Amino acid sequence: MFEILKTKYLLFPRDIFKGKKPIYSYAAYKDKRELNEELINKKMDNLLGIDINKEEYVDLMITFTLDEKNEEYIKNIPNVRLFFTK
Repeated sequence: MFEILKTKYLLFPRDIFKGKKPIYSYAAYKDKRELNEELINKKMDNLLGIDINKEEYVDLMITFTLDEKNEEYIKNIPNVRLFFTK
């Protein structure tokens, strides 16, 4: 999902929240390369703790910066709706 967001919007995704629950934090994993790769490549249903056979979509709040080195968050980014295909 990160690669799709980077390519489509030319922005760097930093943190992911489902409601108020943090799902992924760039700052927490940026120096832990193996764990970071494992999380980024994990299937979304497992990462989010949902059953995609019962859910049609999930809304995620994703924070973005202009690039990986930038620490200034872009404001007023709408939620990302992730649809599941069956």
